[in-house]
Amino acid sequence: AGLPDAAARRLVLAVDEAVTNAIVHSLGSDARRRVRLSAEALPGGLTVSVVYGGARFDPAEARVLSPGEALRRRATHGYGLTLIRRLADDVRVSHDDGRNAVRLTVRTRPAGG
Repeated sequence: AGLPDAAARRLVLAVDEAVTNAIVHSLGSDARRRVRLSAEALPGGLTVSVVYGGARFDPAEARVLSPGEALRRRATHGYGLTLIRRLADDVRVSHDDGRNAVRLTVRTRPAGG
């Protein structure tokens, strides 16, 4: 997709966090369960989808800490979704047929530009 290094690093970190969240909050230690990744090159960007089975994930219901609050509490969890939203230019979450899909898009240039 020809992503600049900074955009590629942001996407890799966002995908890493989304996969970690899927494992910790949905898949657990069941080695038979899988997380599927797919990528789609877009004009001016790249989207990676993280798909996994489990209960519906609704970001509106997720416990989300601000970075400052996480530091004050010395929290080890609760700020991953905030991190993902700051790293990716667009984050979309859906649930269909028992599977959650988190779509993370990083653009090489601003939308519409």
